Amino acid sequence: MCGDSLHTLCLGKLGVDDIASLSSVGLEKCKQLVKLDIGHSNIGTHGLIFLEEGLQHCTNLQELHLSHNNITSDGVAHISAIMNYCRYLRDLDISFNSIGVDGAAVVVSGWQYESMLRLYLLDCFDDPHDSALSSGSPCCSSCDHLLELYSNNDYVTIPYMPKLVSPNYCDINSTD
Repeated sequence: MCGDSLHTLCLGKLGVDDIASLSSVGLEKCKQLVKLDIGHSNIGTHGLIFLEEGLQHCTNLQELHLSHNNITSDGVAHISAIMNYCRYLRDLDISFNSIGVDGAAVVVSGWQYESMLRLYLLDCFDDPHDSALSSGSPCCSSCDHLLELYSNNDYVTIPYMPKLVSPNYCDINSTD
């Protein structure tokens, strides 16, 4: 299906069966794929299983758009696995999915590569978490944990979420 010449693939309104077909017959041959946009589909967490399998071969992937896909926190493990295969990923859009604060923490902590990852999490949290995270004022231990992980990961940036100075920060010039 893809061959070595396809760099960008934008598809919408896909379901689980569509992703299963795409992953089993095509993505394995798309070794030069740089951008995959399957936003506004309905793959859900189950579809991520097939997507993970197909993207194992797309190690050059730099942009992955999964917004509006009915993905829940159960799908975060598959997103993390995809991140392991796609070490050059620089844009990951999982906005408008219900991954929650704990799911976002798993994604943030999973990125360890030196390339910068922009992680889009718009509308992934219910209030009061959304307001608390965008203001940098944690409302619970889960929010506090996510902000701490995010603030300590130099390779992840999340638009609309501030990085905080860690409370464990020590000034090396201090005489105490």
